Amino acid sequence: MRFSHVAEKALLTSEQSLAGALNLVKLLYKNFPERASDIIDIYVKIIENQRCKFLEIASDIMDCAEIFYEIAQLAETAYPDSICADEGYYDIDITDEFAQLLTSVYYRPRRNEFDNDYRRNIERINRCQYNYTARIDDSTATSIIPIVIDNETQVFIANKKLRVYSCISYVKDVGKDMGVGNIYLFYNMLSGRVVDDLFENYEKVKCLVGQKMPIYLHYSDDLSYSTIRYCQNVVEKLYSNNGNAAFVLTCGSINQNSYFGGIQARLPNKVLNAPQKVQNILSAISMKRNSLYSKQLGEIKEYYADEVNIKTIDKQVAQKELRILFITTLFSTAVQYHTRDIAKACIEAGYDVCVSKEKSPISTNSFDTATIIWEMKPNVTFIIDWYRTTGYNLIKSPYHVCWIQDLLPRLYDSAMINKLHNRDLVMYLFGRLGNFYNLYKGKNTMEGFVSANEQVYKPYEMSEDEETRYACDICLVCHDSDMAGKIKQYFPSDSWADTALRKLTMRYYEDAIEDKIIYTKDAYLNYGKMKLRRIVGSMSNEMQINQLAVKWSESMFPIISLPLYRNVIATWLVKSGFSNIKLWGSGWLNTEYRQYAMGAAENGEVLSKIIQSSKIVIGNNVVYTSTARVFETMLSGAFYLSNFIPPPDDPLPITKHLVEDKEIVVFKNRNDLLNKVKYYLEHENERRKIAQAGRRACLERMTYSSLVSRLAEKLSSMAKENLGLIDAI
Repeated sequence: MRFSHVAEKALLTSEQSLAGALNLVKLLYKNFPERASDIIDIYVKIIENQRCKFLEIASDIMDCAEIFYEIAQLAETAYPDSICADEGYYDIDITDEFAQLLTSVYYRPRRNEFDNDYRRNIERINRCQYNYTARIDDSTATSIIPIVIDNETQVFIANKKLRVYSCISYVKDVGKDMGVGNIYLFYNMLSGRVVDDLFENYEKVKCLVGQKMPIYLHYSDDLSYSTIRYCQNVVEKLYSNNGNAAFVLTCGSINQNSYFGGIQARLPNKVLNAPQKVQNILSAISMKRNSLYSKQLGEIKEYYADEVNIKTIDKQVAQKELRILFITTLFSTAVQYHTRDIAKACIEAGYDVCVSKEKSPISTNSFDTATIIWEMKPNVTFIIDWYRTTGYNLIKSPYHVCWIQDLLPRLYDSAMINKLHNRDLVMYLFGRLGNFYNLYKGKNTMEGFVSANEQVYKPYEMSEDEETRYACDICLVCHDSDMAGKIKQYFPSDSWADTALRKLTMRYYEDAIEDKIIYTKDAYLNYGKMKLRRIVGSMSNEMQINQLAVKWSESMFPIISLPLYRNVIATWLVKSGFSNIKLWGSGWLNTEYRQYAMGAAENGEVLSKIIQSSKIVIGNNVVYTSTARVFETMLSGAFYLSNFIPPPDDPLPITKHLVEDKEIVVFKNRNDLLNKVKYYLEHENERRKIAQAGRRACLERMTYSSLVSRLAEKLSSMAKENLGLIDAI
């Protein structure tokens, strides 16, 4: 085979069949790879000389992308000094004439489409929740011309060069373990195909509630980062949410001073398409961090293993000389705010306090916490819903307070409870629930109702705009009200089983609207068995029905039952003609009552003003009635109409703390709710009198200050018992 003969034939063939000519060019490269520069010239001649023919093939974007990728690969061989293959793209020098040709063939016919994508994407990129780059502006817009953008290859003209990106190397690198427990960094990636594949795989990853696995999209320079604004199939994924993954945008040099050098950054363990130097830098950052962590951990363990230090800690706690480290997760906004408020009350009481908090769902505070312990040497650690034996086991000898606020299986696991020792204290809400007292018999416990901060929740002077925005007759505040979303999350598939459970849930919703409310898991189980026999009929046997009923009851209580009950209350009110209603919490935006939805309510002063502006705030927790919302409402000076849970089923009844009909009013059922709403809207003086009495009661008994006082007393009592009795821990 002679090179010149095949080249001439390729040029002649292009007059009849452009595709045939391009196949001949591929044949040349296969047999004459050393003549890559000449082959590129042939590609260009075919395109330039047969412009009309090339316009035809331009309609097939996949073929065009393949051509440009082949040119880029040739350039890597022909001009190794003028390309940047290590950076995930190829830069090829082109003439002005060739640039004009490509612009007229590719860009101009699709200019409106490209420009619309650009305008839409630039706004969305700037609003991305996890965007750690400089805000994009229009300064580089005119220097970038999109040529081809698809799921395989992306081609731009920039700075008199043809820049070609390809996802082919990503596909090779990712492999079968994509997404399973790995944190990925994609370097200069513009492919929607890889994003789709990875995002789907991340649904398999199990994360703690409130956490997400980061997927890093890193761009090495401003030009690469700017090109993303044209890639609609990538940008739209920045707002996708499968509950487990989050896309994180970063740009520029990776070093100790970049985002990845931050102590809470979760570092990638899979780096794709990046130069070796970048992988080396990330490895160095990780090694430095782990080395410091190991050093601190060793010194921490040594300090707290010393019996002299242990006795000193006992003496300090006995004398209420407390150094308290609060560790908080992103399990829920409630957990974060309750940690904040009790920590603030401890500071006001004169104790030494530090808080370790994850900055975002993609962060980790493990290294942060170790540094704080190493520097502070706390004698008390405090975490909501975590024993030191169930996740935070850095230190064993200081006093540890676990404030149980949620019905989590790990907190009712006898094996875990048996590991609690003489410096562990459990504060509980749900003492009346199940066999709590039997499980915790012989352990250090104290009642710890959820309080409210009287310095935050109080009557405020409000502007005219605030009064207009917040004022209403009836207010419901709850972050978890998206019933449909919860049903889809727990029964997502099209299988006959999930389909049956969705039907069962909607059947119960219809019954609940008719005032047939269920309050316990056992009751849900029995209801499920009875109704499923009718729903599935002969499709299932008794064992399968029982298994489905168990799954349904565990999903309903307490998870799906909360938003479902809140939708039931909204239905009762709206269908009865009440219209001056405001529903606070982002979940309402996804319900049939979105016309009343106000979006998320910011905890603190804003929430207090919202509550204060409402004539009636309605209780809506179907699991227990003594929620923080009760005390936040009353301290804000508003009237609270609590829902009712039969005494055997309410683990924390509000009437245990407040006098019914004097400090709080309770509705027993649908008609009672509607009658009392109507009555108290019409009788303002009575409503205000009860609201004022409720506020006085909360100030006397239900604040964080009173809770902290009892907590310090309990810890002091425990320490006095331990003095001189240093147990093996």
